[in-house]
Amino acid sequence: MGKNELLDELFDQWKTEYRKKGITIEGFSKDGIVNENSFIKAKCRILFVLRETNDFPSSNYYQGDLRKFLNDTLKYQIWFTIGRWAYWLLNDFPTYKNNVDANIVHDSLRQIAILNLKKLTGHSWSDLDEINETSHRDREFIKKEVDIIDPHVVVACGTWSHLVWLSDLEGLPAEGKPPFSYTKNRLYLCTRHPVRANDRKTYNELKKLWERAKEHE
Repeated sequence: MGKNELLDELFDQWKTEYRKKGITIEGFSKDGIVNENSFIKAKCRILFVLRETNDFPSSNYYQGDLRKFLNDTLKYQIWFTIGRWAYWLLNDFPTYKNNVDANIVHDSLRQIAILNLKKLTGHSWSDLDEINETSHRDREFIKKEVDIIDPHVVVACGTWSHLVWLSDLEGLPAEGKPPFSYTKNRLYLCTRHPVRANDRKTYNELKKLWERAKEHE
């Protein structure tokens, strides 16, 4: 059984638990490995951890499955940004270019995994209290999802404070301390949320973080 099949089973269990607790499953957004074949073949298995989807519909062709949506199309700035970050990380930060071919970006997006802490789709802004509450309530399911994906690198996109207790990290990066952690042979990188963070400054920040983390392997 493939990883995405295992994730589908987990999501079914997740939704069953929601029903038992009287929580609506409308807008439940499935995520995980965008393209399993590409993910397995990638030189490094990378998981990006985000907060929630933004009005991702469950009634259309994709039926709330973010994996299918991202595998088929490259839409919205956030996914173009994540795709560029993936391209940089997967290729050891090639020379910066203002524009990267969309096909290259999409191919890079297909080689990674995405996990949203809150599975019920949200809106253009995130209620951090709600994200905290949901992450704590669903912590065992989230941990199982990470274990199934089994990444080499986890990129916390504005979600480091959640991963501190979900993954037993050392804590929030202190001043002068590199914002990364090696835990259970897995590298965790602390980065900002990808909205409007796709320029040379972001490239330089990620590259420096990546190089410092590699020095500590």
